[in-house]
Amino acid sequence: YFQLLIGTSDDREGLLADITGVLAANGIDIQGAEIGTAVDGFGFNHFYGFVREKVENLEALKQSVTKDMAEVVARIKSVEEIFREKGKPYRFVKKQRGFLDRKPEVEFLRDTEIFGKKASVLEIRATDRVGLIHMVSKALHRRFDVNIEKVLIETYAEGARDTYFINIHGDALSGEEQDEVRSYLLDVLSQDEVEGASLEFAYDVKA
Repeated sequence: YFQLLIGTSDDREGLLADITGVLAANGIDIQGAEIGTAVDGFGFNHFYGFVREKVENLEALKQSVTKDMAEVVARIKSVEEIFREKGKPYRFVKKQRGFLDRKPEVEFLRDTEIFGKKASVLEIRATDRVGLIHMVSKALHRRFDVNIEKVLIETYAEGARDTYFINIHGDALSGEEQDEVRSYLLDVLSQDEVEGASLEFAYDVKA
């Protein structure tokens, strides 16, 4: 079990996808989190969960996470490159299948205001998997140009329940935009295995 607090002084779009991608590449399974950005751009990211892989040297894992995080946040390396360096497929697999697998639910709640900005409230209930937050946040950013203002993450025996406060250029999503996001996420979250590269538009994928 672990708790991890990551502070960032200069928020940018796609940062949450990068941070959670590094954690997934290091085998860290996020069970809960509170993530947000203040008006001045300072980001606070509080995660807790488990390391799903066998850890022989905890200090080495800490150093790996720190090094990978610094390189990805500074855009020296991509999340996909971190996975490749570790000899892991850039792929995200459901923990539970069969009768334990739950049908994903994606719902938009009433719009709100957060940190002085309008935001749509996106609630997701789905079978959990290592890298789930990375999957969702990357798709929102790279496919729909969505900015994530705040995230609340909860995991239960029956699966994950995550709430995203999101907007596009400071405005809440329109009904049409919400429908597009909902339809795409329902399709992705229904898949047993998801390739990380598929979460981007084709022209965004680097060879």
